Amino acid sequence: MAGKAFLYCTARGEDAVLGLGGMSLAVCRIDNRPYCYIERNKMKIHSFFTWGGRKDSHTLADSLISFMLVFCTMECLYMIYGYAPFGDRSLAWSDANIQYLDLFAYLKDVLEGKNNIAQTFSSFLGGNNIGTFSYYLSSPFNLLVVFFAKSALHDFLDLLVALKTATAAATFCIFLHARFRQHMESGRGRGMGILLAVAYALSQYNIAQSSNIMWLDGVYMLPLILLGVYRIVQNSSGWGLSVSVSLSILFGWYTGGINCLFSGLWLCFEIALRICGEKQVDLAETLAQGCRYCVRYAFSMAAGVLSSMTLFWPSVLAMGNSKRGGLEFGRLKDFSFIGPLPSVLQGYALGAKSSYGNVSLYCGSLALVGCIACFVSKNIAVKIKAAFGTMCGGGIAAVLLESSLYDILFI
Repeated sequence: MAGKAFLYCTARGEDAVLGLGGMSLAVCRIDNRPYCYIERNKMKIHSFFTWGGRKDSHTLADSLISFMLVFCTMECLYMIYGYAPFGDRSLAWSDANIQYLDLFAYLKDVLEGKNNIAQTFSSFLGGNNIGTFSYYLSSPFNLLVVFFAKSALHDFLDLLVALKTATAAATFCIFLHARFRQHMESGRGRGMGILLAVAYALSQYNIAQSSNIMWLDGVYMLPLILLGVYRIVQNSSGWGLSVSVSLSILFGWYTGGINCLFSGLWLCFEIALRICGEKQVDLAETLAQGCRYCVRYAFSMAAGVLSSMTLFWPSVLAMGNSKRGGLEFGRLKDFSFIGPLPSVLQGYALGAKSSYGNVSLYCGSLALVGCIACFVSKNIAVKIKAAFGTMCGGGIAAVLLESSLYDILFI
């Protein structure tokens, strides 16, 4: 049987095949990249690319360039304006000054064996501190605190902001290369991708959250989650979504929850784009395919959430003893907005700040010009423009809607 499978597959140009019964694993090369897929009874049931080849080297190179551009930009700004470690100023203001510096000192003691997460007297009269750890301190970047003295925690905080924003640029560049691979083959496309990645990392939101850096872990994990959603809609493996969701929750369950909710919106968007890209649409087949995407998405998300339970579930139990928060499902009936929708346009400007009822989504003029070009271009179909417009409108409404589902569940 294995020999028959080998003869059948090599006739179509595969380099190697491992066959067993009606199943076969075929390996070939496309665009000088290793490409694998699994067949059952001569029908392809799963396919995936392995790392390697020229395009992947471009992805790695552009991601590193994006990372270094953002990191060097942040360090240069620190130097110019006298921020630590080059001066006496620090990004530790508001919550960072009130909470994070002390929490980093506590984590340093834990890593050095001088304190404990399971039982500590650093929290009130003593007790389990897993909730505090999972909420504030579970980011992998926080492990770097062991290299800093407690007197140098301002330097450590500024370094964290630079590292997390730079990582956001790298992951966003990876997303662009994988999501828009056909546009990233030219030098112009790669250059545009790097600029967009830098703009994403240096957006108003990221800079504003320098005082609340636990939120930045969600920023650099979001592109990987969205990439996982895209691959599900492209009939690829869902393991990427599961892994990225799990890591996002482990690195910070609060922002991980926000990313999970947004991934649902992105799934609808990707499905809409796929349908709009088809020349002929059969309603029954489209609905069936959409249901299959949703089921695969649900299983992948469930796998990601369940695999994060090693840290998330103890946190849930710890929060259950807290008097803060509650489930107010009655707020779901409130469809009012906390601010006017046009405030998004007013807030999209250099130096704008977000406040209650007024959101600033500024991430550079390049993104704004590209968004406008999408709607005025004659090369983009009207139905695709409608999908983009719905996504933009839905995203803005979700930000300003009073009955935010996430607030109801987690605040």
